[in-house]
Amino acid sequence: MGVRKMREELKKIGFGLVAVGLCLALLASACIPQAEAAPAKEIKIGMRAILSGALASTTMYPVCGFMDGIRYINEEEGGIDGVKINLLWEDTRGSVASCIMAHRRFKAAGIVLEHGILQTPTVTLAPAQAKDEIPLLYCAEYNRDMLIKPHNWIFSLFCGAGPEFIQFMKWVKQNWTEQRPPRVGIIFHDEAAGWEIFEARQLAGEIGVEFVGHEVITLFGAIDTSVEWLRLVGKKPDWVYVCAVGATLVTLLKDAYRLEVQQKGVDLCTYAPGLDETIARAAGEKAIEGWHISKPHPPAYAKGIPGVDRAVERARRYRGWGVEDICGHYILLGGIVSRVTAEVLRMAIQKVGYENVTGRAVRDAMASLRDFEVGGIVPLVSWSEDQPYLIRHLRYYQVQQGRMVPVTEFFEFDRSYDYKELGGRF
Repeated sequence: MGVRKMREELKKIGFGLVAVGLCLALLASACIPQAEAAPAKEIKIGMRAILSGALASTTMYPVCGFMDGIRYINEEEGGIDGVKINLLWEDTRGSVASCIMAHRRFKAAGIVLEHGILQTPTVTLAPAQAKDEIPLLYCAEYNRDMLIKPHNWIFSLFCGAGPEFIQFMKWVKQNWTEQRPPRVGIIFHDEAAGWEIFEARQLAGEIGVEFVGHEVITLFGAIDTSVEWLRLVGKKPDWVYVCAVGATLVTLLKDAYRLEVQQKGVDLCTYAPGLDETIARAAGEKAIEGWHISKPHPPAYAKGIPGVDRAVERARRYRGWGVEDICGHYILLGGIVSRVTAEVLRMAIQKVGYENVTGRAVRDAMASLRDFEVGGIVPLVSWSEDQPYLIRHLRYYQVQQGRMVPVTEFFEFDRSYDYKELGGRF
């Protein structure tokens, strides 16, 4: 064999040995135990959202506000001391059956806190919250049928629709100047909150108000409410108090304007979840002029309130919405409910440790929340076993030239008409 040929053969052998060596090195490295990255810490919550359907003109924006608030906490604040909030949600369209299914799926997924936004499904599922030990943050007004013994498992954003109506009657009476008592009627949608208002009318005489009658409207998308308006206005009320949301409320507003209800000497007011900026845009500026609103929170265009400003900035950053596109309900859930959610989860983690957080630990934290600051959107908020609603204050607004203008200062809710003091009536 020539020298040149021998060199070529040796070179081939060398390349082969290098290849074998590389294979062995790769195989060896595969056998060495690798340090696995620790799984990210997260805590699961669920939301029975309403993003479509007849109620969505009221409910879509607050749901989006809550989602954006949780996103901000995760992305900009690192979650709760490094623990991310995993928000699971389902669009229930307000259906009781869909809410029941969503609750069961959330339970199977291991959530420790649930959120709801409509009273009837919340009341229906109240026993399940206790049985499954999953507390619920109800993002609207409390209802006496949400009370669970011996411990509350449902905590709400605001006081009940019944006590709120009682407070409204007291406000009307306090500002009444005629010798006769003021005459009040109600229109409400066929839902738990409306029927609680209807029961509250029993205290009208005790307050010094004459109750003249009521009308009930379908919850999902009334297309004409002329008959109900004319029948109630025919009873000569001084005030009509309206409990409705979504497309039904838009119809009520437009019909009241077309029928010139205010020109007949009737003042009008909606309950807290009712008239907001999105409903105003749908009904039109002329239809809402002069209406009053019972509200615990400012509109989205309120200036100089840190919590409002931050929520408006999140809407712009995450969705491209300006202040003219959102509403006070977006601020309410984005600026208050998301912050309170993070706080009670933080309290639970601090008390029992991340690995031991359960629905019961979160429930106990909710019942212990005291004087929590929410960026000036409302005064300090608290929960307790005796006060299962978060916000203790209220104020009245009136639509003037298309803007919601406060006509009272914030005042603390009259506890003499609270659930416990009324012997279970409310």
